[in-house]
Amino acid sequence: IVKKILIAAALITAATTSQAADWDYVASTVDGDGWFIDIDSVSTTGIITTALFKIAFEEASSKGETGMIIRRRMSCEDYSSTRSSTITLYGGGNSRRTKHDVEWSYAEPDTAVRAMLEAACAADK
Repeated sequence: IVKKILIAAALITAATTSQAADWDYVASTVDGDGWFIDIDSVSTTGIITTALFKIAFEEASSKGETGMIIRRRMSCEDYSSTRSSTITLYGGGNSRRTKHDVEWSYAEPDTAVRAMLEAACAADK
């Protein structure tokens, strides 16, 4: 029961955090999805910058997904990054959180991911 209460509290906190964030527009994909950054979430420790990003889907997916909130760790030196967690948003205010342990990858120029990293790196200066 304690574990379920802690999970529920974490989801409520995550949902509240996403609602309280001040999302600034960064870019759009060719599919019309909007990409945003929470400037207040940007922080740097050593050479690693961390920030929250939101993707608002133009159309809900077949699974009912309407967007994502992604915590991304990045290097502003070489524009490489990795996701540390994702909150998948669904219609009706529901969400699901996933932690990630994925390899770092380079963000190609002129992509929405690169625009997100550039926005975070600029905000941290």
